[in-house]
Amino acid sequence: MKYSTFILARIRLNIIAIIILYATVSYSQINLPAFFGNNMVLQQKTMESTEEGKINLFFDYCPNGLASFGMELTGFEIAGDDKVFYPATAKIYNNRTVTVFSEKVAKPVAVHYGFIPCPKGTPFNIEGLPASPFRTDDWEKKTNYNI
Repeated sequence: MKYSTFILARIRLNIIAIIILYATVSYSQINLPAFFGNNMVLQQKTMESTEEGKINLFFDYCPNGLASFGMELTGFEIAGDDKVFYPATAKIYNNRTVTVFSEKVAKPVAVHYGFIPCPKGTPFNIEGLPASPFRTDDWEKKTNYNI
């Protein structure tokens, strides 16, 4: 009986801690593996390739794949050599590749994900964890946004 009471108390403490974290920071700023232990599976963008008007992003660290759970992918922006980012359309292919494109960018060179204030990101791994914000460029200063 005492053991089950201890388990319930531990669960309540974890729930309270999660509520406090969400109340103080955006979900994209929470380091979930550090909080819950390193056994969580998070996805990270690891490589990209370009083709005519599109950038393909490959995710290696999601063994079961990516999903949007029926929602349109949002939070992606794409830029050309002029370093001006535009909202982009993104699609998941083969459970590990996200293709990003925009009619406003003929020759894309960089992608940002989750770089606007209060982004509503929709790519997840199959386990339900959201993708962390990332960028594919290494440009020094903040660029212009046309949102």
